[in-house]
Amino acid sequence: MITFGICLIYYGIALILYQMHGWLTAGNWTPFPVRRAWEGFFGSPSLSTPVLDALIEWLLAWPLSLALLTSGGCVLGLVFAFKRTMQWRRDHMRRNWVMKQCGIAGYKPWAMPKIMQDLDDRMRAEKVSQGKESG
Repeated sequence: MITFGICLIYYGIALILYQMHGWLTAGNWTPFPVRRAWEGFFGSPSLSTPVLDALIEWLLAWPLSLALLTSGGCVLGLVFAFKRTMQWRRDHMRRNWVMKQCGIAGYKPWAMPKIMQDLDDRMRAEKVSQGKESG
């Protein structure tokens, strides 16, 4: 998905550069709205819902380059947000499991925060050392 998002951004930039090239060489700006691409791929859009007609028309009138850039940015944002959420969930589940195991092993409740802090510090140190080895 990261590659897909990057490709969308790349295509948006390429389209803007193509339009700028035409403008600088021929002296005219060729607009490429989303409608033009939609009709090229799917044919004429059928607008049958009166409630959404204005919104659909507005979206189809957008410049294609802007739509590609926006879509690529949204895809990348969603991918990175999902990765961050999954990492937080793993860390949270690990912390709960360690707390449960420490309770089973007989550690006193007041010792738990110190144990968890030491474990978090070790995990951060491992991540830093792994980053230095790969870099």
